[in-house]
Amino acid sequence: MGVANNRSIAWGIAKAAAAQGAALAFTYQGDALKKRVEPLAAEVGSKLVLPCDVTDTASMDAVFAELGRQWGKLDFLVHASPSPTRPSSTGAMSTPRRGTSRRPC
Repeated sequence: MGVANNRSIAWGIAKAAAAQGAALAFTYQGDALKKRVEPLAAEVGSKLVLPCDVTDTASMDAVFAELGRQWGKLDFLVHASPSPTRPSSTGAMSTPRRGTSRRPC
């Protein structure tokens, strides 16, 4: 989650994982990102490119359901979305607000 273009941190991680033999899936939010993500996914041999809005529970559930159908399990997840959630007024950016994380990583 989070590959925006060939300069994103997530893309560097994806290339390194692919070089070590990982099977990869990619997500995108909106058609503009889909057009950028599909060629990158193809570059590392991935045919799994799924729509995903991390702010929408149903969208996230659909991605994880499809990954379960395709692979049975998920070994690891990279979440490198470029826009972090708004920090709480009392916590640091790295301290999530209660209820903002739905799944353990």
